[in-house]
Amino acid sequence: MRKILLFFLFLQPFLSFSQLQDDFTDGDFLHNPTWLGDVNSFLVNPAKQLQSNGPAVTGTKLQLATPSRSAVDVSWEFWAQLNFATSGSNYADVFLLSDSVNLSGKNKGYFVRLGGTADEVSLYRKDSGKTPVIIINGTDKTLASSTTNTVRVKVTRNAAGEWQLHADFSGAGTNYLAQGSVTDSTYRQANYFGIFAEYSSANAKKIFFDDIRIRDTKAPALLGINRTGSNTLDVNFSEPVTAASAQLATNYTLKPATVHPTTAIRDTGNEALVHLTFAEEFANNTNTLTVNNVQDLYGNTQNTAESRSFTYLRPVIALAGDLRITEILADYSPAVNLPESEYFEIYNASGKTFNLVNWKYSDATTSTGVFPTVSLAPGEYRIVCRAADTLEFKSFGKVIGLKTFPSLNDGGDAVELFDQTGKLIDKVNYTPAWYREKDKAEGGWSLEIIDLQNTLYI
Repeated sequence: MRKILLFFLFLQPFLSFSQLQDDFTDGDFLHNPTWLGDVNSFLVNPAKQLQSNGPAVTGTKLQLATPSRSAVDVSWEFWAQLNFATSGSNYADVFLLSDSVNLSGKNKGYFVRLGGTADEVSLYRKDSGKTPVIIINGTDKTLASSTTNTVRVKVTRNAAGEWQLHADFSGAGTNYLAQGSVTDSTYRQANYFGIFAEYSSANAKKIFFDDIRIRDTKAPALLGINRTGSNTLDVNFSEPVTAASAQLATNYTLKPATVHPTTAIRDTGNEALVHLTFAEEFANNTNTLTVNNVQDLYGNTQNTAESRSFTYLRPVIALAGDLRITEILADYSPAVNLPESEYFEIYNASGKTFNLVNWKYSDATTSTGVFPTVSLAPGEYRIVCRAADTLEFKSFGKVIGLKTFPSLNDGGDAVELFDQTGKLIDKVNYTPAWYREKDKAEGGWSLEIIDLQNTLYI
């Protein structure tokens, strides 16, 4: 087999863009890199290959793992040989990325299975505590020898989550055959690369690995931005980034103000996420964030600026009386040309357009209804009722249905309207005496405001 004979001194420049390389030519798998797990059940043989050396007991499961953070814009390559007929209890899994060093536990990640019942090379996703899911089903019977199954595998994954699986069954790496492709972005971060194997007693020393190489050669890409407040943004990268570059405020520029954030903080749980805070509220309408010079964990640095835009509409401040409660139907029975359901009506008496999201309606009790996203222009009316009653009112005008609608008491109640900050905008304390006619007070008639300009009771 072709060996890559490189001394560590010559390997150092390569490591700036390669997360891992191990060809076992130093005769040691415990250092450079360090492998963890069942270290007493593996050895480096005279051919300078990693070889299983576990107990000759059927059902034995062995594992080795080494730290690896590569997960996106990466290629994984390795050589393997299984000198037995593979089956559901005789196979090897190569974990390209795992969140845990324990590959047989409730870890999450992706692995290439060599062998198994179908005697193939396939890609699986493993979700915590669940049965692994095959996401690329390789060609059956490609590892069907009863004595020697040799393969060199290459897997690539880009920032969009597109996986490509190739295998060269000569082991030379010169005749790769595509085994399939898939898009899966379930897991975008890694902690370990590893090897897991299960075998019958006769196969304890018949599993071999060599020429393991993980390459991360691309700089982190800007996946997107998310506005989290009036002056805060979350920036999402395609892969984990270094704290030093991610937290350098000058790497982020916001226009049209042409300012940098006051703070840039990499998320403690997600190293591909950065939280930005700016000194001032975002400009009204279109804002554009430009990001440059951010570096991944392997020294790949953005050399081309990337930009994303977002729209920010500054909240319109509502004053008391800007919106009026103009009509109320509490006692709807017996019906008189109106639906048998409670409602009240609001009117925009101002010259401003309001987004009513998170505005609130309350009665005299502690019960509160929350408005959905609704735009209310100057001079517009809306009927407000229970969400389940909206169809009944659509023939009477535009309707807002509230999931929670505090009941309007027949004998009198308070109808209160608050903006998203909790400011009282309008309030009506009605009583049956307002009907002035006994017959109308018996039900089926709404109360309607007489003087829209009277705000003395607010």
